[in-house]
Amino acid sequence: MVDKNMLLKNYYFYGKHADMVKALTDKVEEESGAKIFSNNVELFIYSAMVGLFYNHRTKPDSDKSKQTNILAEQFNGKNREIKIVFKFVTLLGNQDKYDEITRLNKTFRNPETDENYKAFEEYVLGGLEEIYDKLMIKSNTYYQDYLTSL
Repeated sequence: MVDKNMLLKNYYFYGKHADMVKALTDKVEEESGAKIFSNNVELFIYSAMVGLFYNHRTKPDSDKSKQTNILAEQFNGKNREIKIVFKFVTLLGNQDKYDEITRLNKTFRNPETDENYKAFEEYVLGGLEEIYDKLMIKSNTYYQDYLTSL
């Protein structure tokens, strides 16, 4: 269960989401060594924005047999970027659930809540699914193919 300390400890992707992260951060072309995303935390940040853009939220996979993680120290290195993205997601997400004033208060007066972090995680995972579905198609075999899909 995600909570307001989500970015202060190791974060784990499980099941199908772990598989997606591995596919998106592994080499897509052996010859050049090219990758779509250089690491899990970079994908995490980008996924949150994509999930927000497509308004795609999803719950974490419960299959704990497969996992990959982001270490807490990696979050520290990208703290500024993550906080900006977190505020964007908190402010612009849930437009159908909360009015503008409530979203402003949730973003700037009281952002450190379990509810905000739970929604943030759901946007991250939804964005991860969007990115995976759009990039990891069978016809992509070379790095240039992935760039074209992007």
